[in-house]
Amino acid sequence: RAAAEWIDRNFAHQDFFLHVDCFTPHEPFDAPEELVRLFDPKGKGVEGLGAAAPYAPWRGRLTEEQFTNFRARYAARVVLLDRWLGVLLDALDRRRLWDRTMVVLTADHGTFNGDHGRMGKLQTHEFDAVGHIPLVVACPGVAGGQRRQQLVQLVDLYPTVLEAVGRPCPPGRAGVSLLPALADPGARTRDHAILGQFGASVSITDGRWTLHQSPVDGNGPLYWYGHCLAKFLRYDLGPYVDGRREVRNCRSWPTETWLSDNHSDPAELVNLAAERPEKVKELQKALKAKIIELGAPR
Repeated sequence: RAAAEWIDRNFAHQDFFLHVDCFTPHEPFDAPEELVRLFDPKGKGVEGLGAAAPYAPWRGRLTEEQFTNFRARYAARVVLLDRWLGVLLDALDRRRLWDRTMVVLTADHGTFNGDHGRMGKLQTHEFDAVGHIPLVVACPGVAGGQRRQQLVQLVDLYPTVLEAVGRPCPPGRAGVSLLPALADPGARTRDHAILGQFGASVSITDGRWTLHQSPVDGNGPLYWYGHCLAKFLRYDLGPYVDGRREVRNCRSWPTETWLSDNHSDPAELVNLAAERPEKVKELQKALKAKIIELGAPR
């Protein structure tokens, strides 16, 4: 509602930029009762549930009833977001802004809702359920209802927005503008996309094959870049020196290196690393080159 009111106040400006940061869908799973009942007739009547599902394998921690209800609560939060997003889009309709306004909808990560037998996030590799996020773009001059197959990362939004408003992108940035790909389905973005979690596994994909590479013992020291301390993951950080802090107690969860064929196995349930060692080596080589390109420490 606040974002829609902002548009009503500012739509007449020649240029504006609005960033709406919404926590939903996310814990706490507190959607209205009638929305939960769309997915579980028991609504919020299931006993023993907290505000969030455990970040862990659910069997042995939740009953089937609790597991089903947590999934229903998450789905209800998605519906809640969808309804309120409609309020914002109605404001764009009301002010007739679509012909001169780019709108981007995306997310930071997904969540395990039973995928790989897990709930929440973290715990293991950045499998598709967590790492493959939505990106929907409405752009003046580009017909709607189209899909693109190019690889895209969140870092691409920065140069995309700058180019859209006619501003230069500072040098040394990792992202690429997506305006050419919006205009041309064949335009190139990148050959590989990378993702992962600090101190844990790092992943690389070419759009079909995805390698989840586990860290090796003794891979340190690790560094926390930026002045601020870690707010959610309680690392023991050293003093701020030369733009970074040394991380002293980063504990990775043990997990095997994993190779997925996303065409035949989009849920990434089958590990093909042992069966396709040549593909593992190919993606490891590409991952190493990308990390060196980004200036990571040795």
